[in-house]
Amino acid sequence: MYHRRIYTYLRAIAMTLAVAGGVRFSSAHADTQSEWNLKAAIYLKVLSYDRNFAERTYSGHVVIGILYRQNSTASKAEAKRLRQALKEIARTTKIRGKGIRTRLLPWEPRTMANTIRLHPISALYITADMEPSLASICRLATNLQIPTLSSSHKHVRAGLGIAVTNAKKSQRIVINQAAVLSTGVRLDARVLALAEVVGSLKVGTTKPGVSQSK
Repeated sequence: MYHRRIYTYLRAIAMTLAVAGGVRFSSAHADTQSEWNLKAAIYLKVLSYDRNFAERTYSGHVVIGILYRQNSTASKAEAKRLRQALKEIARTTKIRGKGIRTRLLPWEPRTMANTIRLHPISALYITADMEPSLASICRLATNLQIPTLSSSHKHVRAGLGIAVTNAKKSQRIVINQAAVLSTGVRLDARVLALAEVVGSLKVGTTKPGVSQSK
């Protein structure tokens, strides 16, 4: 019951955030643009609860990189939907006083690290059909200390950090606590309380990636 109340609280904040940005919602299937708008708002809200949020902003903006596979129709379509959702929110909305930008990133394993170093991002969203490259992406994110986002429960179990997945007529937040810790994310305990948390703890570690709110 407590988890449901706090999830409702975060969802309400996310919807307020999105509506402030001119986003409209429907109760349709989660593949509709309106549901992608809600997902985008939840991603942004979760990221804002990172204690190290300020260190992940660039030139006054939160920059969301969207990684996609060039030869995948599904991957490119997902990238387009998320980018559109973030752009709609960004028109009139800021996250903790910061603007919102997006950057499309075609997957190029040999040059991706240098590309991101030259043009830093606050978080990296991984689209569909990237499963064969997840191990490489996880290493990249750890090395560059970049939080990872997805819409796939399987992606999070495979080592990505945060997902907003479809659960009947709503969304569910899934967090891999070991993954978020490895990328330097320190989430407020309230976010962990409402999420499905996966990923094992290291010996002698308690609640990695979590900070208690004051």
